[in-house]
Amino acid sequence: MRLYHPIPYLAGSIIVTAPLIGNVLTWQSATVTAIFGTLFLITYGFVIGTAIFPAERGLWRWLWGFFFLLGGVAVLGAIQYYLFGFGMVSRSVLLIWPPLVGFFIHRPPERPDSIQLLLAEFSKELKTERSGCLPALLGFFTLIIDARLLIALVDWSTDAALRSPWAVVSPKFLALFFISTIFLLVYLRQARRTHPAFFLLFLHGIILTGVAAFIYKIGFGFDGFIHRAAIDEILRVGAVLPKTPYYIGAYAVEIFLHTVSGISLAAIDRWLVPIGAALFAQLAIFQLLRKTLRAHVTVALPASLLLFTAPFGIFIATTPQGLVFLLAVISVLLAIPMAHGAVSPWALILLSLAAVFIHPLTGLPLLIFSATICLISSEKFRDRASGSRADSASLIAFSGAILSALLPPLALLAHTRQFSAPNFLTLIKNVRAFFFPAIGAEYPHLFFQIAAAYRTVIVPAIILLAVVGWIYYQRRSKHFAGKILPLFSIGAAVAALILTFLPTVGVIGYEQSNFAERLLILSLIFLLPYLVIAIARFLELLERASAKTQLFFLATFALTVTAAFYLSYPRFDLLILSKGFSTSASDIKAVHSISEDAADTPYVVLSNQAVSAAAVREFGFGGKTFFYAIPTGNQLYQLYLAQVNGAPSRELMKTAMDLTGAPRAYLVLNKYWDRFETLAAAAEKNADKHFSIDNGRVEIYRFDQ
Repeated sequence: MRLYHPIPYLAGSIIVTAPLIGNVLTWQSATVTAIFGTLFLITYGFVIGTAIFPAERGLWRWLWGFFFLLGGVAVLGAIQYYLFGFGMVSRSVLLIWPPLVGFFIHRPPERPDSIQLLLAEFSKELKTERSGCLPALLGFFTLIIDARLLIALVDWSTDAALRSPWAVVSPKFLALFFISTIFLLVYLRQARRTHPAFFLLFLHGIILTGVAAFIYKIGFGFDGFIHRAAIDEILRVGAVLPKTPYYIGAYAVEIFLHTVSGISLAAIDRWLVPIGAALFAQLAIFQLLRKTLRAHVTVALPASLLLFTAPFGIFIATTPQGLVFLLAVISVLLAIPMAHGAVSPWALILLSLAAVFIHPLTGLPLLIFSATICLISSEKFRDRASGSRADSASLIAFSGAILSALLPPLALLAHTRQFSAPNFLTLIKNVRAFFFPAIGAEYPHLFFQIAAAYRTVIVPAIILLAVVGWIYYQRRSKHFAGKILPLFSIGAAVAALILTFLPTVGVIGYEQSNFAERLLILSLIFLLPYLVIAIARFLELLERASAKTQLFFLATFALTVTAAFYLSYPRFDLLILSKGFSTSASDIKAVHSISEDAADTPYVVLSNQAVSAAAVREFGFGGKTFFYAIPTGNQLYQLYLAQVNGAPSRELMKTAMDLTGAPRAYLVLNKYWDRFETLAAAAEKNADKHFSIDNGRVEIYRFDQ
């Protein structure tokens, strides 16, 4: 029995899709969603995977098809949202385009799948490795340790206010993770079967990217609460007004997954980017090495863990920007295989368009890059023996890099229409903090000395190794398109430099450099393929060394992954003092207590962002959250900062009431705040009413007009 039949395609599409549409419009059955949603994702994952990766087979084809299915949802779903919103009927239409697009792009696979073939292949994968029982034993130990680590993370889950997840995670956890990583690397160096190896890589990746998702029971960060409330509002009324030119692609993906799978939006929002990075980023590295350098699996598999040797904080939570970074990593890693003809050019265009519809500031340089490398990889420029063709390809590459450097600043300038005078001292300080964050710092303990040294050298090391990898690739490959990534790396860095002179409207002062920092990260992402090539080449050379030498370097590799693991999450230690606290159960009780106390009286609340996030989580974007202080540079949050940095006063609370027109105001103080005792005494003296939450963890002070 063949898994893929193009002839009855339309009939099969109706059988798979119609029940899902009916379920969205009328039935709302979890059973229908589970059965037909699974069939839907399997069917069109294979259809799209066959069109984009025709030479792949089985699980890999479906995984890539599923990923690019989500990329298409981000593009077409965003367009659909801007035109019609996301009401019930519109969400049903969202289910129609995968079979419709699949009808036009489906093609017979170069390597057909059959149930018998796939079952035989899967059975073969489960057998003991040819090289003996040692690899299987190492894989088993890795699985047991990683399972124990995952159970520990579940046990440590908490709804308390945290500055860092490491506050509840035992130090022994990192030591055990280090041992597990060594076992995994040694196993991968001897593995011959990719499916079990990739399962262990994925499991290890989930530990790396999922600590925040496991530990923070209520939610991690502030942005996530805002985006989740926006999605809830879209599902409730069909749209959030005004419709913005950003974020919608990410919202479309989450709504689509929720509609097809029945998985809760909270779970999708918590796990989308961490799982995506743990699975698809590692798979893309493997694809690059296997399809471009023809590296052996014993090189490509351990190199797939390379992404996690640098701090990967951009992948520990699901935000639109985190999703864009994931798309950028996948696009850049697949760019060289595309130049070699192993991946369809439409794959890069699709992912970069998805990035534009999620966050244009980062997506625009990625789109220009994808269009440039696809054009240069076309048959017209593939043979560069002709001097005119060589000159044209070079001109296109340089023009694309220049355009990618100018588009983000121009887009932001068109939005803000503001330009600030350059502050070169601040610029130098920010650049030094990005490239050499721990220079000049002294730490008394060896662990923090090592961590500080590693964090200081990691960015220069990435650049240096990328240069080595680029030189090696340039000498080995004749494909000019695969050599242009450094141009776009420089372009993104130039764009970041220009953005330091452009203020961002609605962003608080200490976050003004965020957009420039994101483009610096994109600049490093453009170098990632060459970094992968350099490490893979080193692993090839390492095979000639003695067993002790190999074990030493693999242990060093494991140590770098463990160090990056620790550095990727908020910390409160001798190296860095994270200032933000997570939203706690006490914060949620506080916002409900305020709502109950106010009853029908309009009110304004001055609080920190953790409490404001709790209000957004509980009340959405209704009137009850509109007058919470949110750290987007608005006046309410400035008034809150004036209260806690100075002394709480009735005059400042009256200013907040006059600003919003509310006759009642509340000041919320968390016990963990600096100078809490002093602030609490002053607030209680001036307030009309005072009440506590959870034995004083949160203090609330009411002021009436």
